[in-house]
Amino acid sequence: YLFNEDNLARRTDQIATGFKHQLVKDYNSMPHGVDEEFFTRRDKGLFRYIVKMLHYVLLDMDMENEDLLNKLMDWYYGDSPIAHYLWPFGYLVNRGGLIEEIAKLY
Repeated sequence: YLFNEDNLARRTDQIATGFKHQLVKDYNSMPHGVDEEFFTRRDKGLFRYIVKMLHYVLLDMDMENEDLLNKLMDWYYGDSPIAHYLWPFGYLVNRGGLIEEIAKLY
């Protein structure tokens, strides 16, 4: 159910192609060694591309919607999302409100 004709079409459509072109631009303009900006920044580079591409191709989400994209980036970026579930860190890193917002997106 996850992969269907719509997913395959979106994977190569104009929007997905635009994401790929932006990834190439980011790669060419950012340092891309181990632990450098291309791999670590959330506002551009590989991480942003992965979030945009997966949510667009698989779930047909509007990744041009900056509010939606920022919520997803807040949820997936860094180590703190998993810390919410690990005792005792969950008490220190309470992301309950964001979890509810993310659940509504899906």
